[in-house]
Amino acid sequence: MIADQAYAATEPHRRACEARELMRWPLAERRKYLADIRKTRGDAAADALQEELTTQWRIAHRNTEKISL
Repeated sequence: MIADQAYAATEPHRRACEARELMRWPLAERRKYLADIRKTRGDAAADALQEELTTQWRIAHRNTEKISL
């Protein structure tokens, strides 16, 4: 039970770190990586990472309306 709680607390942090790393990548590589995540981890994981990427991008680039994923 404690291990489940620890995982739940660290998964959002891990995903945020992964998203911040992806922000540094060229767009073509970022798109390929997200497609690979969709194949290996599934749609839900890819969607969550894409959403986190958008969140982190907006934090880093205040007032940004739209980004290319």
